Amino acid sequence: MKFTYRSLLNAFALLLFFSACKKEETKFGTVSLFMPQASMTSDGANGTFSVPAINNAFNYTIDTANQVLHIPLSVLRSGMESREGYTVKIRVNTDTVSKILQSGAFSNAMALPATAYTLESEVTVSEGSLGESFDLAVNMAAIRSNYGKKLLVAVEIYEPSKYSLNKAKSITVVNINSEQLLGPGGRFDPNAYYYIRLHLNGSQNVLGVENNSNIDGALLQQQVKDTNNKYQQWKIVSTNNIFRLENRGSGKVIGPSFDRQPQYGWPDASKPWYGAAQRTRNDADATQRWMLENVPNTLQFAIVNVGLGPDRQLFDVWGYDATEGKTNIALMGNRTLDGNDVFYFDKHGQ
Repeated sequence: MKFTYRSLLNAFALLLFFSACKKEETKFGTVSLFMPQASMTSDGANGTFSVPAINNAFNYTIDTANQVLHIPLSVLRSGMESREGYTVKIRVNTDTVSKILQSGAFSNAMALPATAYTLESEVTVSEGSLGESFDLAVNMAAIRSNYGKKLLVAVEIYEPSKYSLNKAKSITVVNINSEQLLGPGGRFDPNAYYYIRLHLNGSQNVLGVENNSNIDGALLQQQVKDTNNKYQQWKIVSTNNIFRLENRGSGKVIGPSFDRQPQYGWPDASKPWYGAAQRTRNDADATQRWMLENVPNTLQFAIVNVGLGPDRQLFDVWGYDATEGKTNIALMGNRTLDGNDVFYFDKHGQ
């Protein structure tokens, strides 16, 4: 991510470099330092750097192993002076966020708790470089515990060792939209209905219920997408990034089949891989609750069961078989996050 981000950053910097070649900026000594994200206001008039970006650009990565959200920020320079190296300090500006909250510009907004993030105190730009990137690292647990909130933190560059600051672009207000970040697909309203389509070797099949049944225990089935079929539509009921997947046709939720389906092969009889089925909703049953695990830099997700053990918790299309009509959705522990066990979401509507 850092290499890609820096490439984009350098391209952006070059545009600024050439646009800076006005008469008043061709003079020696007119260099200024700024944060490009302070100009990339991705939520319109409110003027903050929204994460995720509203235009669906990925301006973050998630370290799923350590559960940390990484938001790349940066410092750049403009002007025609020779590119000498420099350092600049970094800090969080709490006054800026306080003023934004007092203004009432955002609903459901709060300051990102100081215990929820880490930030470098200084960044060094080497000689010959236009700028350098650095990370704002945020604990995902803090985002989950404040689900539904917009979490604001203002990152400021100050006290450069060389050159002057562009004061108007020295502060980036990062706006972490927890609902968009944690909701299905990382972008959608978790209270809407969605098609869950299989991402398997180019298959366009969607997840439905075998024979469009209302029966408790009916297996999940790969089906050709039918916009009129309510048994292919799932309501995402969420609480702090934990989801129930409720079928619009039957009103039942996804859970394990608890049957040792012979179609799965069962390499270890002591650790059976269950199938996936619809069940009558039971709020006390943790095996009816799920989490979404993002495949970095994609809109694809693994669907992970909360209540089952690690050997049988992940949605997997058994045998890479994407044949329409198959009921081969197994719950297994092989977390490869390849095309066999990742999904993406197609919004259907309320």
